[in-house]
Amino acid sequence: MMMMMMMMVVVVVVEIVFMMMMRLIMIMVWVNQTVVVHVTNLMSSQAVTIHWHGLHQTGTPWMDGVAFVTQVSHANILSHGCFRVCDRSKSYCKFRMIGSGSLYPFRVSIDGHPLTLIASDGYDIVPTVLDAIIINPGERYDFLVEANKLPGRYWVRAQTLEINVLYHRAEAILEYAGIPGPGGQASSFPKNCTSGNRCKVLNCPFHHYPTTYFSDCIKITDLKSKIQYEVPGAHPGDQVQDIFLNFAFPGDTWTPGSVNGRAYKHNKVYQMILMNMGMGRGWAHPIHMHGHSYTVVKIGYPYYDPITGQVGDDSTDINCGGKTTNYCNEPSWSNSSWGGNSVPGLTLGAPPRKDTIMVPSGGYVIIRIKADNPGTWFMHCHIELHSGDGMALVLNESFSRQAAPPAEFPTCNNFRYAKQEYHWPDEVTMAAVKEKGSVGFTADDWLTSPVSPSAILDLLRYGLRPPERAHSA
Repeated sequence: MMMMMMMMVVVVVVEIVFMMMMRLIMIMVWVNQTVVVHVTNLMSSQAVTIHWHGLHQTGTPWMDGVAFVTQVSHANILSHGCFRVCDRSKSYCKFRMIGSGSLYPFRVSIDGHPLTLIASDGYDIVPTVLDAIIINPGERYDFLVEANKLPGRYWVRAQTLEINVLYHRAEAILEYAGIPGPGGQASSFPKNCTSGNRCKVLNCPFHHYPTTYFSDCIKITDLKSKIQYEVPGAHPGDQVQDIFLNFAFPGDTWTPGSVNGRAYKHNKVYQMILMNMGMGRGWAHPIHMHGHSYTVVKIGYPYYDPITGQVGDDSTDINCGGKTTNYCNEPSWSNSSWGGNSVPGLTLGAPPRKDTIMVPSGGYVIIRIKADNPGTWFMHCHIELHSGDGMALVLNESFSRQAAPPAEFPTCNNFRYAKQEYHWPDEVTMAAVKEKGSVGFTADDWLTSPVSPSAILDLLRYGLRPPERAHSA
């Protein structure tokens, strides 16, 4: 009976309706279910694309959701949503944390409860006990919390890394079942980090905290994959091509992002050195790649003051040319013997896999992929402002092997906005909506004037299906 249940294929149909005021969408599914997503756009002046983190669209690159890259689009918005894949374990509280923000990283902790990290960006890792996790836009972390404390309410704290700034935190409450007065405030305190009881913090955008913080930074490369896999190019004699990509903002009077695109040959192993160096360096940038999860094999840091932690000169591992005005757009290894597997400090034994990684200001991250997923894949900083400013590129992978989209797939200029292409509710249904308190409007009103979000909500609340849009060739 158990085997039969495990082999069943369950299809979950999800409808997503986009309106002018959107929020994070949570879709809850069980392992091995098939999910069918229907999308309806009710916004009057904005189109929509959807990109799913962690789904590489192997064989279907046209469904990756990037307007004007993988879809010649009637679209210009990237929507962030998530799946919550559930298990039935009751031993621990399991959290799946999603960096759905667009700007700042957050340091997340739970008072009185260590966090046991078990996965990052959808890949299992060897469990690692931490006091806090720093999450950037686009990242995902899974962790366990053992509910072994005295029953009570404990603060869940998330705050940006800014200093001397008010209103830069978000809070929630972890509440044990059965305590009196449900919904009350928490009275817990965060861990007091001391020289004898130091705090462990994952994913710092710097090498170390100031000494007065009594906190140790755990790097992503300190994590180990729980699942053994073949690291691209790890065998002796394997050919690995280095590619330098500087995610910085060059320019004197204005600062556009400048990362050039590349063509990638099929089944070749590429070692990408993601940099944040030169005169255009600045923020630590979370770099997200579509179409792949990559192997993270090294993180290189700039110089930091050993006491204050203040960042100084760029890493000396990479030669930017030594010019006074230098944006490091033609970098090379400072030591000419470095390259491929000969770069010192590579972690090739069960390194973690991710699709979003923070590149420290003044430093670099080395990642690897095997070009085995033909398509044109967007790669960009996941800080929305930076991506919009041009801190992005397209990986043109295995061009001759890229599959053509289906014949019915939308193409440039084939969209026609016409009244007859919509299916509107009949007059009886519309009258029922008005009687129950809707703001009142007709089908013609929808096509000739802006519709308020409250009116759309009224339609949905009283059981009216959104209109279905047709695409004519």
